[in-house]
Amino acid sequence: MDNEKFLELIDTNFGVHKHNDCVDLETWTTGGVNMHITIHIDSEQTYLEQFKEYVLDFEVDEQIDLHREGEAYKNTFTIRQSLKDFESYEELLQSILSRLEEHINQ
Repeated sequence: MDNEKFLELIDTNFGVHKHNDCVDLETWTTGGVNMHITIHIDSEQTYLEQFKEYVLDFEVDEQIDLHREGEAYKNTFTIRQSLKDFESYEELLQSILSRLEEHINQ
């Protein structure tokens, strides 16, 4: 899949913000946490490959630890709510990746 086709397809789930050296994919978890995925324009990997790497490397525990460093987040989300929210987000990412890969095989 070429990079332009990837951006066209991913646009249904993410805000796509192009910059000089990267493309920022922005979305929110169900609980309202603003999430960003940075795709590097000058990478040897395609945008799809970079997105897939992000999805496969996504760690719910790591995200909870990172976000709970912020006082506002800790005051808004319990650990249980965080776990449910980020597990749901991870499932969404995997679903999007599957759909993109199915598109390749058509």
